[in-house]
Amino acid sequence: MLSTSTRNGPIRKIPVELLVAVFTILIDGNVVGTGSVPLPFQLSLVCRSWREIFLSTPSLWTYLRLLHDFSDDVPLEDIKRYLVIMLNRSRTCPLVIVYGPSALWFLSDRIDDLSCVSRILLGHVHRWQIVENVHLRNFGNTTGLHAPVLHRLKVNSSTLADTSPFATCPSLKELSWTSYSKRRKWEDDPIIPWNQLTELVLGEMTSSSAIKVLRSCPQLITFHLSILGWFQKAEDFLGSFAFPALSILRLRGDITAAILKDTLERSACVLQTLSIACQNWGGNPLDILQTQRCSSLTKISLAVSPHTSTFQGPNGWVKGATIQPSLMSTNTSYLFPQLEELTLTYACETDGLLGIMIESQFKFSSCFKAFKYNCNCQTVFSLHRRMDLEILEDLLNQGYNIIIDHNDEGLIFEFDGY
Repeated sequence: MLSTSTRNGPIRKIPVELLVAVFTILIDGNVVGTGSVPLPFQLSLVCRSWREIFLSTPSLWTYLRLLHDFSDDVPLEDIKRYLVIMLNRSRTCPLVIVYGPSALWFLSDRIDDLSCVSRILLGHVHRWQIVENVHLRNFGNTTGLHAPVLHRLKVNSSTLADTSPFATCPSLKELSWTSYSKRRKWEDDPIIPWNQLTELVLGEMTSSSAIKVLRSCPQLITFHLSILGWFQKAEDFLGSFAFPALSILRLRGDITAAILKDTLERSACVLQTLSIACQNWGGNPLDILQTQRCSSLTKISLAVSPHTSTFQGPNGWVKGATIQPSLMSTNTSYLFPQLEELTLTYACETDGLLGIMIESQFKFSSCFKAFKYNCNCQTVFSLHRRMDLEILEDLLNQGYNIIIDHNDEGLIFEFDGY
């Protein structure tokens, strides 16, 4: 805590440790980049004391945001110069490398510039700790390289999708690899330390390959997976595993409530995030959502199409999540007391029930922050001409955080985070 005199005094009297903490938060939180030059260069120009702090604190130079920190017209030589300075000033500190999407770079001749910049980073692969949104084709040949401190690797696309990018990565805990290759045999990859992974995000794979991979991943906390032909082997797949540490589950593929419930009960885990996207859902979502495994959910995303006769609509769980003022005074429990965000692609059979539930969450829950509805406008799942839409639009006009995406092209079966 700062004293009153320090709070009211010149900024140069603020302890250096506190300024370093503030600078770290600013740099780490600047996810969109500056669009001109990296933030450490800008902050170090404010005054002499700030410059001295930056020059004496290597950790403030470790966040390398490509391409968000540079506009598309910045010359390659300038980018290389800034990058080399940051690599030198960060000394031996682990690096955080985040690539941002830039259409002009990937759709123009500047793709060669990006490859040149990426190859500079290869000289410091021994310091890579977090690498996100990377396109491995820009690095050239990474075979034989060692990444001893690499903790998180997020690969968006790659021409190397059939091989591991490194010879070793013994510290890897979080892996995201969404490019799909029919030849990719994840289960045969000896480089990935599967038994220590806590987060796994994989692109589309067959259920048989997924089974082989997950047999080696007992420590998963976060799990995202899209299964090809899921409906054919759902019982074999989910019936094969237990994930005791799991807190974030995102699945895309046809599934039944009974199978998923059995898997969660066997795992004895407590979920914080649950996202499901499927066209064929069997059973009642309430069978899962009212269990102890979902009692602490903070984020829910359900993109489900009630096409088949086996689907039982959301009336039950929506009623259960509706907060009545009388329940609060009697300490009567309701579903999802910690819910913060909800995303849906379908409404209830009973018109107005969904809108009433969302209104009660905003007005009576101390946790609820946001609701998003992906409206399939040309289908029976449209919110148009329903009381639900009137309630939601009224809440929106009151300033509540509500997003309604209207889709005229067909059903949406995606969810945020994929």
